[in-house]
Amino acid sequence: MPELTGLPAKIWEFAFFPYRGDPVPQREAQAKAWPNILSKLADLAEREDWIGTNADGSDATENQILHNYISFTYFRLVLEGRKVVASEDGNYATFNTGLLDSFDQEIFGFFQRNTQPGKQPWYFLRWAIESDRELMTFFNPTPDMADYVTAASDLVYDWRRPLILNYAHILDDDHMKRFPLELQKRPLRARSQLDAAVVKTLKRLRRNYKIAIPQWYPKLKEEGGTALATPGSLRRGHC
Repeated sequence: MPELTGLPAKIWEFAFFPYRGDPVPQREAQAKAWPNILSKLADLAEREDWIGTNADGSDATENQILHNYISFTYFRLVLEGRKVVASEDGNYATFNTGLLDSFDQEIFGFFQRNTQPGKQPWYFLRWAIESDRELMTFFNPTPDMADYVTAASDLVYDWRRPLILNYAHILDDDHMKRFPLELQKRPLRARSQLDAAVVKTLKRLRRNYKIAIPQWYPKLKEEGGTALATPGSLRRGHC
């Protein structure tokens, strides 16, 4: 299968996503197109909580988690290369979403070459399961899902390596608002409590490596993008 190169980082720059819901005015249809596409994927995939919550506990935008998932999955596939592919005749394209339907079949984004000049190069046809006849006609085998790690060690925090904090970044004006209110105007005290929280967290990590949760951080391209998130607290008496 020919690999597509020079792809944009954003999926909606890669393809045009049409609105296929109930009839609405054209301007409204444009705004509803992407949410409508996400809803169809949520209906097809295994049941998940794709909404999530905001920091204040309120419900996030409909399918906000799914929006983030598909956007970053596509971007990861672009970075990996060879996983967003075209058919032999160059008229169709596809990528593996990494999701399964209720029958454990893989789900793919299925696209056709966009014939509209000056628009995105591809036109979204549908989310297609691996047994979709048209998908199988043009893609055999189908492309693999995204990989985020190259070794099992990427998933485990190595406490033997020194942890060096970037204080200039953590304590700058933009990030101080993440600290508790009583620390936001007191950077020296904030640094002191940050150091104490790190010591407590490292002690816990040496005893239970599972508390460091792997995540993909796109800005770490040269390191593969794998990062580890650990719990911590800047309040006294907590960790």
